[in-house]
Amino acid sequence: MSVDDPIAGRVGVGHIVSESVEAALARPLSFLIAVVGAVVGQVPLVGTVLNTLTSGTIVHVVDGEFRDGRPGVGELGYRLVVLVAAYVAAVVAIGIGFLLLILPGLYLALRFTLFVPAVVLGGHGPLSALSYSYDLTEGHLLTVLGVGLVFSVPVIGAFAALALFYGFEEFGRALVQRDLRVLATVAVVLSPFTAIGSATQVVMYRRF
Repeated sequence: MSVDDPIAGRVGVGHIVSESVEAALARPLSFLIAVVGAVVGQVPLVGTVLNTLTSGTIVHVVDGEFRDGRPGVGELGYRLVVLVAAYVAAVVAIGIGFLLLILPGLYLALRFTLFVPAVVLGGHGPLSALSYSYDLTEGHLLTVLGVGLVFSVPVIGAFAALALFYGFEEFGRALVQRDLRVLATVAVVLSPFTAIGSATQVVMYRRF
C-alpha cells in the first residue's frame, strides 16, 4: 500500500462497502455493463467466462474514480484475454482445494479474490495475478469474508423475492432446467450487486 495512495487507509468492512457503493454510483456505466454482461452471461458453456470479462471491464471503469492513466482500449483488451487465463488457473486451484476436504478451497477462494484487479489494473500475468492476490490479502481474510457476507444478504433477499414472484416450485424448476428467460431475469436483477461487487475489488486492491 503506497503512502500517497488516494484511497489508502481504513480497511474495515463497513468502509469498504460504503466506498464501493459510492464508487459504483459515480460510474453509472458500470451498472450498464453489469446488465449487458448479465444477459450475455447466460450463453451456455461460455457464460462464466463472459461474466469474468464483465467483472474485469467494470473494475477498469470503476478504477477511474481513483486513478488516471488507466490502460487504453488495446491494452485493456489484452489484459482481458489474460484475465480469462487467470480465471481458469484460479478455478483449477480452487477446485483442487475443494477436493481436499472443502476448507482449502474456501481458503484459496478468499486469497484469490483480487486476481481480477491484479490483471486488469496491475498488468499481472495469470499465475502472477493469483500470487499477488494471495500476498495482498494476507492479514485481511476476515475483511474479505465480511464483505462477501454483507453482499450475500441482499442477494439472498433478491432470490427470495423472485421466488415469491414466480412461485417457489416453478422458480426452482426453472433454475434446474436452466430456463433462459428466468435466468436472464435473475441475472439482471442481481446486476447491481455485480457492479458494486466489482467495485469492492477495486477498493480492496487499492487499500490492502
